[in-house]
Amino acid sequence: MRKFKNKGRAILTVGVICLLLVAVIVGVGANIISRNGGKTKSLSATATATPPTYPNFKGLYQFTSSNTSKNSNNPYLAGTHLGFYWSQLEPQKGVYDWSAIDKAMQPWTNNGKKIILRVSTSGYTSWYRPYSGNGTPEWVYKLGVSSVTETDGSILPQYWNPIFLSNLKVFMHAFALRYDGNPNVAYIDVSLGIGGEAKADSHNSNPNQLNLWHSIGYTNALWWGAIQQIMAIYQSSFSKTPLAVMPDKVFMEQSNGYTAALLLNYAVKHGLWLQDNGLAAGRTLPSQYMLVPHPEEQIAATSQTHDTLKSDIQSALNLGGNYILLFSTDTLNPANQATLKWAASKVAH
Repeated sequence: MRKFKNKGRAILTVGVICLLLVAVIVGVGANIISRNGGKTKSLSATATATPPTYPNFKGLYQFTSSNTSKNSNNPYLAGTHLGFYWSQLEPQKGVYDWSAIDKAMQPWTNNGKKIILRVSTSGYTSWYRPYSGNGTPEWVYKLGVSSVTETDGSILPQYWNPIFLSNLKVFMHAFALRYDGNPNVAYIDVSLGIGGEAKADSHNSNPNQLNLWHSIGYTNALWWGAIQQIMAIYQSSFSKTPLAVMPDKVFMEQSNGYTAALLLNYAVKHGLWLQDNGLAAGRTLPSQYMLVPHPEEQIAATSQTHDTLKSDIQSALNLGGNYILLFSTDTLNPANQATLKWAASKVAH
């Protein structure tokens, strides 16, 4: 009997202690609530800010091949993309003309907007006449660089030619001296191939395309070597402004080892951003994009893709895109202003 009585006393003692602890906790809690004016928010909750839903999102940027100033005062846009061509900016060897860039930037920067800059070495004749069809200066070809002429009349350079690469390096150094670290420039597109994207040519309607490039020596190995040298040229020139690579089809020939993943892994390893130019509703991306900042550019205006602007933007936000580039036909459309306002409210501050 003594054994059971002692056990009962122990249980009673523990119970009393528990009741005392509860009373203390309730008292402290009441004191906290009293100091907060009767509000039930805890002290830890008031000290911790709610994280933004899209912490990497920097804003909406207008995309157009015409470098228009229309919409430069749109309150929902953070800036615009401006595209130029080497032939436009260095018409003669060593003679640089930056006026086209500065003039196109001014209406946007006057409104507190930022600029995404791209200088390509080739393009389609219809994109930005007369330069896009002749993106590399004529004087470069006269130095001994071969070229191909596509079905639309555009002239594209032999990118792996040492003369092409050495002169591109000199130009890029001059370009960086003027714009690297410019606070109005959000980032620079690394222009590798046609239109700046990582493909030598994209005139895919030409059934003779590969034979055309074989005529000036194209191989996947030569093209991959040129891509690496061009990225190195940009990185040796720009030390302050971020650089973004635009992966795409990349290689013309079907061969083992030469896939887009080669470029994706290289870019991530060397600290380059990855810009996705295929944004549409429901877009998915390779895992490498998640390792670095990755701007998202619409694959086409919604009038062509037949999805909605909101679904495109939401896809970019879901992917963690830090900049979203939208075609001007969508950003200028009055019916889309509510969507732009909605998206602008998601910008991280």
